[in-house]
Amino acid sequence: MLLTVAICTWNRADQLRITLESLTRMDIHAHVAWELVVVNNRCADHTDEVLAEYSDRLPLKRVFEAEPGLSCARNTATLNASGDYIIFTDDDISFASNWLMSYWNAFSVYPDVTFFGGPIVPKFLQPPPHWLLTAWRHVASVYGERL
Repeated sequence: MLLTVAICTWNRADQLRITLESLTRMDIHAHVAWELVVVNNRCADHTDEVLAEYSDRLPLKRVFEAEPGLSCARNTATLNASGDYIIFTDDDISFASNWLMSYWNAFSVYPDVTFFGGPIVPKFLQPPPHWLLTAWRHVASVYGERL
C-alpha cells in the first residue's frame, strides 16, 4: 500500500517550511511506503526554495499549477498522486509524530472507508487576544478546532 500526502500551497512558504520540518520528524515504520505531493499554486514567494530544502529529506514530488484556486490545485495533486490513498492536509500544520502511522493503520484495518479524520488543535503563532480566549468555546470551530 502506498500513501500520498498532498499539500496545496499559495504564498505561505514560511508556514510550509514548518509543515515540512514537522513531516521530517514523524515516526514511520520501514514498511510504510509514502510520497508527498506539494502543489505550488502559482506562488510568488520563496515556496520553490523551501521545497528544494526538503527534496532530499522527504519523498517529495514538486508540482506546479498555474490556474489559481484550491480546487485546481487539489485536482492537480490528485492527477500526480501515485498512492492507493490520498491524504489531503494544509500547508500550515505541525503533525504529531504518529500522524502518518495512524492513517496507515486506519487504511489497513478499514480499507473500504473513504474518509478519516482526527483531532485538530489550533496553534497560534502569537498569543491570541484575551477576548478570543474568553469566547473560545463559542468560536473554536471557526478556527478549525476538532477534538
